[in-house]
Amino acid sequence: MHRKTPEEKRAGLIISSAKESRIERILSEIQRGMTRPVANTKSEKRGRDTENRFFRAWSYKGHYPPWLKEILPATITEDLYQAVDAIFCFRDGKRVQLQIKSSSFYAEKHIQEHPDIPVVVIEKNDSDKIIRQKTLGAIATKYKI
Repeated sequence: MHRKTPEEKRAGLIISSAKESRIERILSEIQRGMTRPVANTKSEKRGRDTENRFFRAWSYKGHYPPWLKEILPATITEDLYQAVDAIFCFRDGKRVQLQIKSSSFYAEKHIQEHPDIPVVVIEKNDSDKIIRQKTLGAIATKYKI
């Protein structure tokens, strides 16, 4: 297997064959008119549900800190190639990418592969308030907020 250079890791240029087949399946679903790919496996469904909980926790702008303008879902390209699930847009124009995980194990793998992208681990029983607190903590590990 080809060993990634730091530039390739940052750009997400080299992908595993498993990820490549997942990308091909997702692109096929998009071509058939689906706007969001179907979560086919149990882990994909869990991940999608976790992302939905995250965005629901942040849906009320009254919970935003003063420096936060908006939170956007990542594009499919950002999700597949850059391991990004959400983009935090600061009022000063800065944009911070974030990865959302439901497992500490996969969060650690993400950190090893994408050390510059903060990751928040959302557990099954986390309340919306806890999700927001964990998110801000994850961003604070990489950025001054």
